[in-house]
Amino acid sequence: FNASAYYQKLFNMIQWLPNNQGIWSPTNHQEVLSQGVEARAQVSMKLKAVKLNLKANYQYTSSTLKASTNQDESNLNNQLIYTPKHQASSSLNIVYKGFYLGCQQNLFGSRFTNMDNLEVNSLPSVYIVNAHFGKRLKFNKQSFNLSFKINNITNNSYQLVQYYPLPGINYEFEFKYQ
Repeated sequence: FNASAYYQKLFNMIQWLPNNQGIWSPTNHQEVLSQGVEARAQVSMKLKAVKLNLKANYQYTSSTLKASTNQDESNLNNQLIYTPKHQASSSLNIVYKGFYLGCQQNLFGSRFTNMDNLEVNSLPSVYIVNAHFGKRLKFNKQSFNLSFKINNITNNSYQLVQYYPLPGINYEFEFKYQ
């Protein structure tokens, strides 16, 4: 287990923001306060020929505007856009005789899409589950990896950036030569 905390004052921070027409352009934030906590835990164990690995991560992020270069101060102390306050993930991986199976879960907290921080201008929290299985193969000192992944098993309709929908359930087949 490990955890860390941070506290940063950023001056003249450049952030790309969309305007009313949806065109992204750089914006200078005179002062931003970014602070938060990150925690990680991992447990690995071996039960005879089976290896188990469990990981969990959590992040709390507060990134707020403290001073602005424009005259409008109504957004002071508001969270920066597309910066979720809460994010978490966990994974479980099982390995047995070159075969592996795993599941990953991701939680992205709600994100504001506008500096006014109104709920109507936010994207909802998203919970995504992915799974994979595969086999490691060795031939004459050569190593290969065959895997199949199922992403977004729950087929959630979601966006991490407004107007950019991400795929529902989708599949990946991978062949990797190492």
